[in-house]
Amino acid sequence: MSNNSLDFMKEIMAAPLGELISSIGKGVGEAQAALDAGSLAQTLEIYNSENKDEVLNMLKSIGYQPTFYVLPETEVEAQVSFAISSTSTSTPSLSNDISRSKIYATPINAGNSNRFNLDINAMAKLKFKIVPVPPPDGVSGLRIIPSLIDKTIAQAVLVLNTIGLSYQLPDGVSETSTNIIKTQTPDSGTYTQIGTTIQLTVV
Repeated sequence: MSNNSLDFMKEIMAAPLGELISSIGKGVGEAQAALDAGSLAQTLEIYNSENKDEVLNMLKSIGYQPTFYVLPETEVEAQVSFAISSTSTSTPSLSNDISRSKIYATPINAGNSNRFNLDINAMAKLKFKIVPVPPPDGVSGLRIIPSLIDKTIAQAVLVLNTIGLSYQLPDGVSETSTNIIKTQTPDSGTYTQIGTTIQLTVV
């Protein structure tokens, strides 16, 4: 391979073939993570008992669950230019050089096609599918523990019943009590599952 050919290859190549394929896989993984994060954020927003949005509260009241999506299959089709880089090394114990080759791939686009007078149509196509799937196990029961301190027992009971959390009241205190809540365990703002018992104390 001439020096001119090597210079040409180095100037237009994007990455070794293995790195190119690896970067596509990483991109698919990041896309899936973004989809998951978006659906989870919607779930937490709806079931945050402290939100004041009327629509979100209506969705919560009917048990709405945001859809989770998955990329079950990614099909990549791209037109590329291949180049082979060869390097040689020699050792005292061997009379012949040892040659190593690496394949480089560059997606063809209008820029490098015109620049290097490549007789090839500029084309790059990425195809993928997005399909709805059921939420992951446990997500539908995920709740944010609300802040109950300074509310009355009656107000706290109403909130906890709405989002599906249990409660333990101090001895002798009824569910309709107007006593003010002093402490709660677990603390507000933490995540828990439906059925978790919130322990309350009063002033």
